[in-house]
Formats: sequence, C-alpha cells, structure tokens
Amino acid sequence: MEETGGRASIIRRLRSAIPGGPVEPEWHRYQAVTLCYPGTRVALIEKIIYWLGDYSRGSNILWLYGSQSAGKTTLAQTIKSRVETQGKGLPIPIFVSCLLDARGVIKRITDELAVKHPEYTRLLRGYLRNNLYSDRPKSLKQLFTALLTSILPRLHAGPYLIILDGLKPNHLELIELIEAVQREQQIPTILWLITSREIPEIRSRLCLSTSTCIKLEVPSGREPEVMKELELYLRDGLRGIFLESTGSEGHGLISAKLRVPAHAHLSQAASSSGSSTATPSLDTGISQTDFSRIFRACSNMFLYADRFLHFLREAQSGDLNNRLQYLLRLIDKRGKDRAVNADSLSKLFPLDNDYRNLMIFRDRANLINKQLIIVVVDTSSCLTQTELSLLLGLPEDIVAATLYNMHSIISIAPRAFPGDRYPVSLSQHAIIDYLTERIRSKELCIDPNIVYPHLTRACVTAIQQKRHYPAMKMAPTPFLVALHYINIFSTTYVWDYFCEISTQGLSLSVARGFIPVLDTLRVQAGRIPVIPFVRFLVWLKELQLEPDIVRTVADADAWRDQELIDACETIAEPLEMNSSTPLSDDFSFGNTTRFVILGLPENPMLVILTDEAVTMYSRKDLMS
Repeated sequence: MEETGGRASIIRRLRSAIPGGPVEPEWHRYQAVTLCYPGTRVALIEKIIYWLGDYSRGSNILWLYGSQSAGKTTLAQTIKSRVETQGKGLPIPIFVSCLLDARGVIKRITDELAVKHPEYTRLLRGYLRNNLYSDRPKSLKQLFTALLTSILPRLHAGPYLIILDGLKPNHLELIELIEAVQREQQIPTILWLITSREIPEIRSRLCLSTSTCIKLEVPSGREPEVMKELELYLRDGLRGIFLESTGSEGHGLISAKLRVPAHAHLSQAASSSGSSTATPSLDTGISQTDFSRIFRACSNMFLYADRFLHFLREAQSGDLNNRLQYLLRLIDKRGKDRAVNADSLSKLFPLDNDYRNLMIFRDRANLINKQLIIVVVDTSSCLTQTELSLLLGLPEDIVAATLYNMHSIISIAPRAFPGDRYPVSLSQHAIIDYLTERIRSKELCIDPNIVYPHLTRACVTAIQQKRHYPAMKMAPTPFLVALHYINIFSTTYVWDYFCEISTQGLSLSVARGFIPVLDTLRVQAGRIPVIPFVRFLVWLKELQLEPDIVRTVADADAWRDQELIDACETIAEPLEMNSSTPLSDDFSFGNTTRFVILGLPENPMLVILTDEAVTMYSRKDLMS
C-alpha cells in the first residue's frame, strides 16, 4: 500500500510538473477494448508478431496506416492482447490512445509505466527530485529524453512496445523525436507501433525514414481471403442473433438454414434444412439466393457487416425475418427514388454519413471533380497526382487539394526511392456503391451523363496524343512518362466508360469523337482488354451510326471491306454481336477466332479477336 501510494504521489507530481497538455477525458480510459474477430486478419497479425520478435529487424518503428474504419485501433488492441498472452520472447506492451497533444501523450506513457513497474517508479522519483522543481519550462525533447529514452534502457524488465494509436499532424514533433531515437538506439529497448490515417505530413516523416510501413486496407470483399473472413463473421453472427433472440428452438423461418457446424461454408449454411422441425415458407423464407444477395450487400467492409448484425439484434424475435426482407427490398430497389426510413438506412449503411460529409460540395464543380477522381482511381491505381491532373484537365493544385481533403478514402503510395512515381489508389471501394445508388447518396449521386462523357473524352484525347509522341532514343522527360501512363490507362479502361453513358444523344456525340482515334489505336491494340472491347463493339453497333462503323458484312460498293474480309476468310469467323445476352467476365471464344470491320468505309480496319488479344490491321498492313 505504501509503494502504491508513493507511485500515485509521483504521478501527481509528474502531472503538475510537465507544462502543457490537456487533461484526458475520463470516459476514454474505460472504453471497451475491441479485438479482431477470431479467424480474421491472421496473416497481418502474424507478420507484426514476427517483426516484434525479430532482432535482425531493420527498424524499431512500425507505422500501421490506413483510411477511416480500416480497423487500425482494433488491430493495435489485438496486437497488445496477443503480446500480453504470449509473453515469452516479446516486449512489454504499453497502449496509449493519442487524443491528447504530444505532452499529454508523454504523460500517459509515464502514467502507464509508473503504475505497472516499480523499478520505473524508483528511477522516475530520482529524476523528479533532481530536475522537475525548476521554474524553467521543459521542452518536449527534454521531457521525452528524460522520462523515456534515458530511463527505459536502465530497466531490467524490457524491451518495451509502445503503441501510439491515432497520431495526428499535431504530433509531428513527437514523431521526429521517435525517429531520432530509432537512428541512435543501439539496443532495441523501445519498439514503437504507430497507427494513424494516411496523413501526408505523417507519411512524409515516416515513409522516407527507415520505418517499417504497413498499409491496412479496408476489407472490400473482393479478395478471396477477405470473402472467407466475412463469411465466417456473418455466418456466426447471424446464427448467434437467432439463437439469442429465439432460444434453443430457433426461428421458424430461417434457423434451419443457419444451424450448421461452425466450419461449414456459407452456401451450406444457406441451404441446409435438416436440423429444424419447422418448414421454411417459400413465400417468406430467406432462400439461398436471397442470403447471397444479403452477403454481397454487406461485404463491402467489416463495419457494414458489423452494423448490419447490430441492426438485426434490435429486432424482436417475430420481426427478424421482416428485417431481412426489408434489406432485400432495399437491394432490389437500389438506384431508384422511393421513400426509405432514414434511420434504418443509416444502420444498414453506417458509413454513409461520413461519405456525405466528405462529398458535400460548395459548388457543383467541386463535387464533380471529386467524383471524377474517385471513379478514375477506383478503376485503376496506376496514375499519379500529376497524371490525374493531365487526364482530367484540372490544375494540379486543385487535384492536390482534392486528394488531401479525401485522404480518409484515398491514399498515395509512398515512394521507395527518390524519383519514384506516387500512384493514387482508393482505399474505401464502398464509396462507389454509395455514389452510384441514388437512394443512399441522393443529390450527391454520380450523374453518368456528366461524369462518364467527361472521362471518355479525356481518354480518347489521351489515345489521340500518342501519334504526337516523338521517337525517344534518350531517357524520356517526366512529361512524356506521364503521357505514357495516361495512354496506357486510357487504352485499358475507356471501353467501360463508353458503356456507362446512359443518354442516346450523348452516346452518339462521344462515339463520333472516337472515330479519329482509330488509326492511332491500331498500334496500341496489344493493350486493349478483350472482353471490355467486345462489350464496347456491341454498344457501338447498337447506336446505329451512319455510316455504320462496326460491321461484319461488306456493303455492295464497299470493296475495301471485302478485301479485308477475304484476307481473313480462312482463319476467322464474323463476331456475333447480341446485345440481349450480356457478355460475362469469363466469356470465351473457345478455339474460334473472330473478326469485325471497324471504321469508316473509306478507311476500314480489320480487327481480329481471340481470348488472349485484340489485333488490328489496315489495308496497307495486309497488302504490304
């Protein structure tokens, strides 16, 4: 008791002696600890645990960064729990949530050390006795050195893992001090696990130093491993809801499909029907197809799935099926205007309010710029900030400011070496669902007749510029490098943009602007993706342009077409363009090579299509 009282006295003296730093809110000390759901984030957790025990590591700082709701705090708490449980061979964890300024963070670290370790208390008492009675304010560097880096190496209980969760730009001086310790420290007595959003000021400090950087992606449901984790989470969560709310008998309509062994696959969970005495109703029960739709609707990220389960938990036992049916109706009606209970919608899609705040516009142009950038970086993460500016025709300072304002969903990859490119990527793909579903985003919804014609014309212009590139026998200039990557992007993705335009008049206008690009496109055909290009040809054929620029049969006076058709008569068959049957991503021509004539009758091109590639030939190519 006496020792505990001594430590408490030291903590009080320490708080009064360190100038600056607001008092931490009491509620924050008692927040519930949230850990990663069992069976999820396994590979990443093991990677960090290995780093902690690897004495040959190149850095004692690990920066875990990512967008809002990516799970940074949850992962950091999980690492702390795992280290405390495993213990042997791992450092002693100290977890500090950085709601305070830099001085407040140092206070919290010393609080934790003083409460947990008597040896630190003894060494700290000596420092307080000798140094903290001076009236001269201590600088942050003096406090950091005296209270942490000078005392911790003298402890016999180390090493220590100090977890700083949620650093912000006002902690930059603290980050610089930590980096200085990393450079000078010979013995790894202190390891630092830092979490934050991908804030440019923090990235410029940590990614260009010797820190180990790990980007935490928001689970989007697109990777097989993420799908497995989400299936586990939703399956167990739904089973738990129905067992909790209905007792051991389960819910009469749905429990039969959910009561399966814990290791069973979701499809088994949705189709099993042998363990309940109740017979599911075909009219009101949740079928396997319905369940799959619910799963896809909730699998954008773990937070959506988590809030969905909480939403269902609020229902009474007799209303659970109605809640599921409500979600199904909402999915069926997505994109259409109709009355929706705003409270229910916010629970089903919990990030919508954050997205709304992010996209809210002072003027219409600002919103469209954000939408253009989001659509481009969702399509591909191969363009840099400068290249986005050139592609979209926006001043680079506007693009830079827009990216900075959207840093919670967009990230710029840190470069490994000076001169490297900084590709921009979208870290929350769920915002595309939000922006394309008018029922959720309302006036912030993407207007396809504004965004996609703009993007299509930009890509067509980039492809057209290819003919103006000089022959490069020396190292290309940065501008030419930028044009090169824009051209690759445009040739790869413009076909999808064409097909998103919903108005016939706009489609005709954009398609006519495409015709002058055909000659340039011929030399870049190797980069054209086959399936999107075939979809584009079907879309172009449906427009019924005059003259027809997509054809497989020559007109009576089109002798140039006939020459091209004769040239491929024995090697290819005409492409069948049936718009009533959409082309799937796994479509295959089989062993049959297809052809189509593309372009105006006076200057046609022969397009040869296989599963592997698109190839284009002019008459001159074939006659030479």
